Amino acid sequence: MSLKDQVAVVTGGGSGIGQATVLALAEHGVHLVVGNRNEEQGEAVVAAAREKGVEAIFVKTDVSQPAQVEHLVNTAVQKFGTFQLAFNNAGIEGPSGPLHELPLDALKQVYEVNVHGVLYAMKYQIPVMLKAGGGSIVNTSSVLGEKPSANLSVYNASKFAVNGLSRTAAQEYAAQNIRINVVAPGPIETPMLMRATGGDPLAFSSLVPMGRVGQPKEIANAVVWLLSKESSFVTGAILNVDGGWIAQ
Repeated sequence: MSLKDQVAVVTGGGSGIGQATVLALAEHGVHLVVGNRNEEQGEAVVAAAREKGVEAIFVKTDVSQPAQVEHLVNTAVQKFGTFQLAFNNAGIEGPSGPLHELPLDALKQVYEVNVHGVLYAMKYQIPVMLKAGGGSIVNTSSVLGEKPSANLSVYNASKFAVNGLSRTAAQEYAAQNIRINVVAPGPIETPMLMRATGGDPLAFSSLVPMGRVGQPKEIANAVVWLLSKESSFVTGAILNVDGGWIAQ
């Protein structure tokens, strides 16, 4: 794909889907600025990306803090001059259970990370891309952002919000050569799924028409395509990568 020597900013790049996407982009020759809350994970992913022959730097980032997101973006510009690609992946699952039983602090945190984090990222990324003449952004949502599941009300709502935010921004900037799309994973074998299933990621297999959970690399492949010029006429799309979950 036509990505060699471009620069990407990735949030939530330390594990799971983010980690797989950082490494997939590195394989395509993309230089990387990786944001992540966990410093050890972030540094490890950046080191692995460098082994693939690209430049990569880590910036400790909590996406719920706008100043930290702005610093991540400014660091990318200081290091590389500009960037053309962004993958806004940072997210948390939050607590599960009936809505009236969920603690307020935890609900607030889900929205601060999953929704505000994407909003802050695009707010600071888009001016850079406008100045550069265009770019491509992919935001991580979920199949639960279109087909909600009981006892996950706030997580579901946060992903509906990501879809709406992304599609609105896609309209606003389409004529200025900035494409904004969404990847919506189904059950993927990640640390988040491990937490949600009590350590058994295969627990969701029977709920997926393909009879298995997905792998992070399968989401990474979709993200790489959406970021690349191979998807040049795609914007405002929600790409479900879910083994058929949404089709049920």
